[in-house]
Amino acid sequence: MPNIREFNAPSDLGLRPDDRAAESVANSGRRIASLYGQAAEAKNDIGRRVASDIQDVGNVAVKYAEHREISHTAAEAATTLSNLDAKWNDLVKKADPNDPTVAAKFREEVLEPTLQKLGEAPMTEGGQRFAEAQVERFRNHFVTKTSADMATLAGVAAKNNIETLTNQLSNAALNDPTSLKTSLDLVDHSISSMVDSSPNLRGVEGARLRMELTQSSQSAIVKAAAIGAISANPDAGLKKFSGPEYSKYISGTELKQLEQQARAVERARRVDENYALQNQKLFKQEASDNREGEYLQKLHSDDPNERSSVSARAIANDFTLSRE
Repeated sequence: MPNIREFNAPSDLGLRPDDRAAESVANSGRRIASLYGQAAEAKNDIGRRVASDIQDVGNVAVKYAEHREISHTAAEAATTLSNLDAKWNDLVKKADPNDPTVAAKFREEVLEPTLQKLGEAPMTEGGQRFAEAQVERFRNHFVTKTSADMATLAGVAAKNNIETLTNQLSNAALNDPTSLKTSLDLVDHSISSMVDSSPNLRGVEGARLRMELTQSSQSAIVKAAAIGAISANPDAGLKKFSGPEYSKYISGTELKQLEQQARAVERARRVDENYALQNQKLFKQEASDNREGEYLQKLHSDDPNERSSVSARAIANDFTLSRE
């Protein structure tokens, strides 16, 4: 009988189903998902580009509108500035120098309504920013300009008022030099009060104007008093106003002029004295000649009594006759 051997399969052989088909299916799914993702991304990209294009178109439109408004506002601002300058210059030219409210009224009644209208005109954000910048620039310009002009106007008013006061006090000092000290004190007090009470004269400008007006006014009064004193008494007057007390009011050149005036006054006094003396002699000579004529008339009179009234004693005792 044939010998049939039993065959046993190796224990590690292990039959397994093939996984390649499943892997293939998974790979296909992944590729499909990737394609769908790319398609979706492409659509999103297209959407983004379309949105960007729309935004770009909108930005261009806005920029164009802003540019148009800025250009229009710039032209309008130039016209506005020119008109406001002209109105202010015309107003301040005719204004009362003693009225301190001119600038405030102009800014309230003319400037601010005009600037408000200029600032409200633009509609775009860029146009509004530009208009607001111009409004602020114009406001600062006119605050500075009107303040400076009002300070100048107040200075003019103070100078005019002090000039009138100075002329009056100079005339008083010329006629009565003893009024000098009172006049100087009055000028100092008046100028300080005028400057301090003015709302448009402040700080350095007010201090400068106070010193300038006080010095010029007091110098004019001192010189008038010096002329009056020298006219009354050349030597005493010149000596008084040549002293250190009045040196800050009278310069070296002016002192020389006062010396010349003193000499002129002295010469004029001597001329007047000589003239008066000559006139006195003439008057006496004329009176003597007249009296001599009376004596001669009597000496040649037909009346013996008149002839006898003329004697050496009568002639010697008649002081109307000159000694000659």
